[in-house]
Amino acid sequence: VVAIILKNMKNNMDVHLYEKSYHKSRFLKEVSEKLNLNTKVFQKNIFEIKNLETGTVMSRAFKPMPVVLDLVYENFSKYKNLNMEFSKIISVAGKPGLFHAISQTKSGFIVESLMDKKRFPIPSTNNVSLLENIAIYTYEEEVPLLTVFKSMYEKTAGKEAISHKESSQKLTAYFSEILPGYDEERVYTSNIKKVIQWYNLLVTSGVDFSTIEASKENTEEV
Repeated sequence: VVAIILKNMKNNMDVHLYEKSYHKSRFLKEVSEKLNLNTKVFQKNIFEIKNLETGTVMSRAFKPMPVVLDLVYENFSKYKNLNMEFSKIISVAGKPGLFHAISQTKSGFIVESLMDKKRFPIPSTNNVSLLENIAIYTYEEEVPLLTVFKSMYEKTAGKEAISHKESSQKLTAYFSEILPGYDEERVYTSNIKKVIQWYNLLVTSGVDFSTIEASKENTEEV
């Protein structure tokens, strides 16, 4: 499906398909040839291949997210983007960085740190914020954090932004370019630092903001 979409978009990106089943891989090859798709089909078990390199990692829906993450971290030596669910990215009060909610437990859920990839349980009593529910004050409205991230992603061409350790003057000037008209009385420099730090962490973790759709959920303002 991705190869068909890319062809219609006149995008020449290579699509590598891994399928361990002989019959399924043969079917994929036949379809690719008939539709003249820019694909390469490998009849291999991707879980047994190490040091893979790619641009974007995509997985079909049959694989649970923990399995996909384990595959990426253990079998890929280099990749640019990982289609991670933004709706499951959280911040935890008192803990640095961001976390990906992997699964629920009776007393909370299991998270994985985007900084060191370590997993551990978070009790439901912890103060947790979903990034998709956070918004930034402007003088006219509250702008979803994801919209701000998308603006940063476009400005940086998918690369990291300036360091969150820059001077307050540089940070506020940069943020004014990203979100003109942000409420300077209610959005503090510490908030701007956190937004930039989060963005850089997400980008280095392989998040592609150009592919993430904004949610219509309620938001909490910053």
